[in-house]
Amino acid sequence: MAKEVIRVVAAVIEHDGRYLITQRQANAVLPLLWEFPGGRVEPDESETSALLREVRGRIDVEVIVGAKLGEHLHDYTGYQVHLTMYSCKLPAEARPYPATVQRLLPVEIGDLNRLYQLGFASWLPPSTVADGVYYGMRVNGQLVAAAGTHVISRSARLAVVGNVLTHVDFRGRGFATAVTGAVTAELLRTCDQVVLNVRADNPPALSAYRRLGYGEHLRFEERLVHRLGSPWPTLTAPFRRLFTRKEIDRR
Repeated sequence: MAKEVIRVVAAVIEHDGRYLITQRQANAVLPLLWEFPGGRVEPDESETSALLREVRGRIDVEVIVGAKLGEHLHDYTGYQVHLTMYSCKLPAEARPYPATVQRLLPVEIGDLNRLYQLGFASWLPPSTVADGVYYGMRVNGQLVAAAGTHVISRSARLAVVGNVLTHVDFRGRGFATAVTGAVTAELLRTCDQVVLNVRADNPPALSAYRRLGYGEHLRFEERLVHRLGSPWPTLTAPFRRLFTRKEIDRR
């Protein structure tokens, strides 16, 4: 049986004799190793588009893609990686920054609520972070992306991922995928089942979750239900009037 071939692109960025490299996350395959920035090419995506997307998600810079430098097919157990490397340049005004995923603490609940734009009446309490698993990404100190949990059952070894959000100014850079991946990896240390739900008409999110290893289990519909008043008071009112004895105040 033929092995799955995963297409990966990488940007070789040289400046004054130095090369820009990034470090893999602690929960990634081959953790904490250093590599040229890049990532996986999605189905029906060009290598150039994938390279721009992945590098932007790593260092928040729109690189200038140049010539192809070479390619290599590496064999792993169960799959193969086809790596293509491109010569890239940084724009003159570019200042790359590290987009690091970090575990959020209860004291950061204010930043989390501001990201979610929750009003005072609906703010999440610090216990939400203390009892759950939340990861976030900051840019210049501002929390711009976060993911967390709705429910964790340690007895059932089950968790539900949720509250995934990226600030509108930082979308399309892979931040949501990064924080969701960090939450998922942490949960899988103690849970056998990690689940989430996503709109069926959201292809970018579906693609991102598939890259993290999620698969479709079932489809369902969400509908808004309004509670109606019980019909019993209307039906029983005539009988109450018929059988209720009048009380006379004799004072």
